[in-house]
Formats: sequence, C-alpha cells, structure tokens
Amino acid sequence: MRHIDNGNFGAVIFRRTSVQVRNEGGLWDESKRLYHFAGGSPKEHDLWWRFPSGASISFAHLEHDKNVHDWQGAQIPLICFDEITHFSEAQFWYLVSRNRSMCGVRPYIRATCNPDVDSWVAGFIEWWIDQDTGYAIPERAGKIRWFVRVGEKLIWGDSPEELSGYVNPLTKEPIPPKSATFIPSSLQDNVALMQADPGYMANLLSLPLVERERLLNGNWKIRWQGQQFFNTANLLMEGQPVPAPPRCDAVFTVIDTATKTGTSNDGTASGHFALMNYGPIYQLVILDWDIVQIEGALLEHWLPSQLEIGENWAKICGARNGYGGAFIEEKNSGEILLQQAARRGLLATAIDSRLTALGKDERALSTSGYVSTGKVKISEHAYHKVVEYKGLSRNHFLKQVENFSIGETDSNGKPVAKRADDLLDIFTYGIALGLGDAGGF
Repeated sequence: MRHIDNGNFGAVIFRRTSVQVRNEGGLWDESKRLYHFAGGSPKEHDLWWRFPSGASISFAHLEHDKNVHDWQGAQIPLICFDEITHFSEAQFWYLVSRNRSMCGVRPYIRATCNPDVDSWVAGFIEWWIDQDTGYAIPERAGKIRWFVRVGEKLIWGDSPEELSGYVNPLTKEPIPPKSATFIPSSLQDNVALMQADPGYMANLLSLPLVERERLLNGNWKIRWQGQQFFNTANLLMEGQPVPAPPRCDAVFTVIDTATKTGTSNDGTASGHFALMNYGPIYQLVILDWDIVQIEGALLEHWLPSQLEIGENWAKICGARNGYGGAFIEEKNSGEILLQQAARRGLLATAIDSRLTALGKDERALSTSGYVSTGKVKISEHAYHKVVEYKGLSRNHFLKQVENFSIGETDSNGKPVAKRADDLLDIFTYGIALGLGDAGGF
C-alpha cells in the first residue's frame, strides 16, 4: 500500500489456486479489512482493487505451469507470492521476468511460506538455514546477498562486486546481479493473531512432530521419512485405553482384503469403529480388529462373521443409528467380496474411490490431524488384544500403527515396495470414513 498514490503503480499477489485466494479468512477477505480505509474500490468478480490515484492491486492464481504465459507482456512493479513453496521453480522464475516497472518504483518481489524441505525454496535459501538443525541462523536473518545465474546454476556473493567477474557470454559484459534475503518469523511475531486467538498456539502444539517443527518452530530440514508418524499415546486417555462407549451414534466395520490370498501371502484386515458425532472429547473409538491369512474361496464365509461381530458391538455400544455394515476396499479380492455380499444381500459398501486412490502416505497425512488432536481413541479390548499372525503373537494393530513412517525406504534408499500395513490401512480408512469426507479431510 506504500505506493497507492502512484497512479501507474500495480501489484499482483499470487496463490497457487483461485480457491485459496477466496478461502474464508484468506487473501481476499483480508484485503477487504484493509483497502477500503485507503479509498480502494473492489471488483470482486475479478479479485481486483482500484485506488483513487489509479493504482491497482489484484489477486491471481497459477494453478498450472502454463498459466504463467497469461502474464506474457505484463510489467508488474510488485509481485507477491503467498506460500511460495506451493509454486514450481519454473513459475517463480518466469514471473521474475515480468517484474519490471515504468512507474518510478524500483521493481521488487515478496514471498511468504512455511518450511518445506523438499521444495526448491529450501535450496534457494540454504545459506540462511543451519543445514544440521534446519533452523534459521539468527545472525544471517535479513542479511542481503547477491546472485547471478551462470548456465543453470546460481552463483552467490556477499556483494555485487564479488560477482563482477561473471560475464554474459554473448556481450562479454558483466552480468548484473540480483539481490535476495530471507527473514525468519514465528507465531510470536504475529502479535495481532496471538491477542485475537491465544488458543492458536495450542493448535500448533497439538500437531504431530514434523508438522509442529515446520509450522511452529520453522524447521527447514525435518521430514516425515524415517519418523514415527502415529504416536500411540494420542490414542489413549491419561495413558490408558478407553472403555467401549455405552452410547454412540453408529458402529461400522472396515475391511482391507489381501492382494494375494492364502496362508503364505498377504493378510486380510478388519476393524470395527464406534462413532460419536457429538462426543465431549473424542469422537471415534477403535473397538476391535483382526487380521487373517485366508484362501480367497473362504472369504465369502468369513465376511458374515465380521458383520456379526460388528452387530454385536453396535448392541454393546447402544448405537443410536444401529450398525452401518462393512466398508470394503474395492481392490484385489475385495472386489469379489463385494460382489458376493451383493448377491447374498449382506450389508457391505465399497469405500469411495477418491479415498482408495490416495496412497498410504497421503491417507496417513490427511487423517493425522484427527489422531493428534485426540479425536480418535482405542478401546481396552483392541488395546490388549493379541493374535497370532505369520508366526508372531502380539498386538499387530498397534505394531503396524506405531511402526509406520512416511516415505519409508530400504537400505538402498529406494521406496519400500511392500510393508506390513494392512491394519494401518483399516485404521486410516476408518478415521476418514468416520470423521472426514471421502477424501479423508
């Protein structure tokens, strides 16, 4: 807003998608809290503000890489990126070429973001970040550095003079350097938010480790790979499993069938859940689970036994809406199981394809918030249950949940092709079906 009295000035603020611009409390909503006081007139359909001098500020998206070409020929004195890590490197550098000015204001770019170790931004700002801890180096905060591009490589220096030896191969003249800086920030810096919503700090403290480190502590190196993702302590109340609820809204079952059936192959897992839409503290309880190796021909006879267990749990928990039946992953032998259930009139439904299409890591990420905020608990029965599976007698459910990590790789650094996670699947499916939408959010 410092240049809105300059009639030739214009700024564009980008988010990756237009939905993000219009989100509740997002960029457009915040602009309405500010720009009216400076005499701005909005054009909401176009996400654009005009000021009395003729200056303008607009909001736009770059959902696809090709959208950058919509700005071909543009000259934008100020370009802003909200959540720059959501944009591709190609998008950013193309927009740099549009950052030019004929209005007397030296062109500049501002970008904000949360840490993302796998983004191109992490490499761009690495000088300002301690590469061992992932935290910003305090004494480098806000220090301006200079760079030139030689081929595809950025060469950095502490001053323009330090880079004067790099020349344009065509003109043989020195390449003019550009400057950049990185300014770390924390929640405590946002005084207005801390005063208006002091409980927001508790929200961030309740996040799983990796997201907490990124969003609260600004860690640019931490990643889920190799980290324990689900903490069993979050499934307990004061360190203990919970009793089966005497009242609930519904009980339902989730079944994840084996890729290959038979006693030497994969397991078929089942889980039973109690849903309490208006639970005072938690809303979903894992009542029971099981995992078996079973021949495909016997699955049709195994399914009724699982439905019977689910109906019994519905009675025990006084399910107001009764038993919701089994939700089955429509893959592998599950497709056959669904056909058999339909033929016999059994209460079974295919899990929405939008949910099954997500990878295991994506499902875990999309449901982790419900676990970390205490909305999911495990019953005493499920917590203490031990079964024999593949020669091991233990609580396989908790073992799989505890051992899961995002982006797990083998000793050669390659993604693990197959891991024991059949019960983990019914865990994340159950949370998504009970507390989220089909996408698990």
